[in-house]
Amino acid sequence: KTAKTNKVVGIDGHARDRDLERELNVLFHRVFDTPEGGEVIAYLEDILFRRTINPSASDAELRMMEGSRAALNLIRARMESGGKTREEAR
Repeated sequence: KTAKTNKVVGIDGHARDRDLERELNVLFHRVFDTPEGGEVIAYLEDILFRRTINPSASDAELRMMEGSRAALNLIRARMESGGKTREEAR
Protein backbone atom coordinates (compact mmCIF):
# COMPACT_ATOMS: atom_id res chain seq x y z
CA LYS A 1 0.00 0.00 0.00
CA THR A 2 1.02 3.58 -0.64
CA ALA A 3 0.69 5.91 2.30
CA LYS A 4 -1.58 8.83 1.60
CA THR A 5 0.13 12.13 2.18
CA ASN A 6 -1.59 15.26 3.38
CA LYS A 7 1.10 17.49 1.86
CA VAL A 8 0.42 20.14 -0.75
CA VAL A 9 2.65 22.50 -2.65
CA GLY A 10 1.72 25.95 -1.44
CA ILE A 11 1.44 29.27 -3.21
CA ASP A 12 5.11 29.83 -2.40
CA GLY A 13 6.21 26.57 -4.03
CA HIS A 14 7.02 24.80 -0.74
CA ALA A 15 5.44 21.50 0.30
CA ARG A 16 3.72 21.51 3.67
CA ASP A 17 0.78 19.97 5.47
CA ARG A 18 -2.55 20.92 3.84
CA ASP A 19 -3.99 22.24 7.13
CA LEU A 20 -0.90 24.38 7.78
CA GLU A 21 -1.13 25.80 4.27
CA ARG A 22 -4.78 26.76 4.85
CA GLU A 23 -3.95 28.26 8.24
CA LEU A 24 -1.14 30.38 6.76
CA ASN A 25 -3.54 31.76 4.17
CA VAL A 26 -6.14 32.55 6.83
CA LEU A 27 -3.49 34.28 8.96
CA PHE A 28 -2.38 36.46 6.04
CA HIS A 29 -6.01 37.37 5.39
CA ARG A 30 -6.63 38.15 9.07
CA VAL A 31 -3.53 40.33 9.39
CA PHE A 32 -3.78 42.27 6.14
CA ASP A 33 -7.57 42.50 5.66
CA THR A 34 -7.82 45.27 8.24
CA PRO A 35 -7.60 49.05 7.85
CA GLU A 36 -4.03 48.98 9.14
CA GLY A 37 -3.09 46.03 6.95
CA GLY A 38 -4.58 47.82 3.96
CA GLU A 39 -2.38 50.82 4.70
CA VAL A 40 0.70 48.59 4.83
CA ILE A 41 -0.23 46.95 1.51
CA ALA A 42 -0.86 50.39 -0.06
CA TYR A 43 2.55 51.58 1.15
CA LEU A 44 4.29 48.49 -0.23
CA GLU A 45 2.47 48.84 -3.56
CA ASP A 46 3.55 52.46 -3.73
CA ILE A 47 7.23 51.81 -3.14
CA LEU A 48 7.37 48.62 -5.22
CA PHE A 49 4.97 49.05 -8.15
CA ARG A 50 4.71 52.80 -8.63
CA ARG A 51 8.42 53.31 -8.87
CA THR A 52 10.59 53.64 -11.90
CA ILE A 53 14.11 52.43 -12.00
CA ASN A 54 17.00 54.10 -13.75
CA PRO A 55 17.92 52.52 -17.11
CA SER A 56 21.47 52.16 -15.81
CA ALA A 57 20.32 50.04 -12.84
CA SER A 58 22.45 47.02 -12.16
CA ASP A 59 21.30 43.46 -12.55
CA ALA A 60 21.36 43.15 -8.75
CA GLU A 61 19.07 46.19 -8.35
CA LEU A 62 16.60 44.76 -10.86
CA ARG A 63 16.63 41.37 -9.15
CA MET A 64 16.08 42.99 -5.75
CA MET A 65 13.08 44.92 -7.04
CA GLU A 66 11.55 41.87 -8.72
CA GLY A 67 12.06 39.80 -5.57
CA SER A 68 10.32 42.45 -3.50
CA ARG A 69 7.43 42.58 -5.95
CA ALA A 70 7.16 38.80 -5.87
CA ALA A 71 6.97 38.88 -2.06
CA LEU A 72 4.12 41.41 -2.18
CA ASN A 73 2.30 39.31 -4.78
CA LEU A 74 2.70 36.30 -2.48
CA ILE A 75 1.12 38.27 0.38
CA ARG A 76 -1.78 39.26 -1.89
CA ALA A 77 -2.30 35.68 -3.09
CA ARG A 78 -2.30 34.31 0.46
CA MET A 79 -4.74 37.04 1.55
CA GLU A 80 -7.11 36.17 -1.28
CA SER A 81 -6.87 32.44 -0.65
CA GLY A 82 -7.34 32.96 3.10
CA GLY A 83 -10.46 35.02 2.53
CA LYS A 84 -11.96 32.28 0.39
CA THR A 85 -11.08 29.64 3.00
CA ARG A 86 -12.78 31.66 5.74
CA GLU A 87 -15.92 32.12 3.64
CA GLU A 88 -16.04 28.39 2.87
CA ALA A 89 -15.92 27.66 6.60
CA ARG A 90 -19.05 29.76 7.23
